[in-house]
Amino acid sequence: KAKYKFGSEKSNIQSFETPEQIKNYILEKASEITKVTEQEFNPETEQLEDVEYYVTSTGKKQRVTSVLKESSKWLYENIDRSEVAEAIREAKMQKGTDVHKTIEDIVNRFVDPITNKLRITPLDAPDNILVTKNIYSILEQHVKERLASYPVDTLFLTEVPVVNEEAGIAGTVDFIAILPNMQVDILDWKTTNILYKKDGVVKKRLDISPFNQKYWREQLQMYKNALISY
Repeated sequence: KAKYKFGSEKSNIQSFETPEQIKNYILEKASEITKVTEQEFNPETEQLEDVEYYVTSTGKKQRVTSVLKESSKWLYENIDRSEVAEAIREAKMQKGTDVHKTIEDIVNRFVDPITNKLRITPLDAPDNILVTKNIYSILEQHVKERLASYPVDTLFLTEVPVVNEEAGIAGTVDFIAILPNMQVDILDWKTTNILYKKDGVVKKRLDISPFNQKYWREQLQMYKNALISY
């Protein structure tokens, strides 16, 4: 999670006086971004593959996953290539996981799409879910506790596209909370395999890999920089 209080750094957002103004500005910028899909040749697979880009109002386009690519540079400098490949593979899978979509849907059950504040009465859970009932219950409880940890009148946004044209990177912020004190929290949902192999032995992961922790912090920093760049 990255926390940022707008106004502490030079940005167009520093002139805003209310959380609502910050929200509207972020949504306005997001509305100017269009996602397009193009087919490109991948030399590794020797096949044409779909590649997603975000196109801004200026006509510039950046790969949707360019934040992942940039943050992976740290990995190349600090761990061996096999670990890099595994970490990047896991990161690229995040957006397509059933868990990720389930968390987004649960948040939207609790947050009003018009006011972006917590609903008085959350919507009922759908009959058709993408994960097991046990996993859904765990994720739902986490989301409830996460949302309840914020003060009254906090504004919540999900799946917000961001582009930093100066840095040449783009990505999608999973979750943004805009607090009444103007602080902005940026969260990115992550899953990881609890089992891993080291020296040919399968072991159980007791904590998140320090490499992934650093990798994910780099991603959050880039999302933060993209918002500040507006």
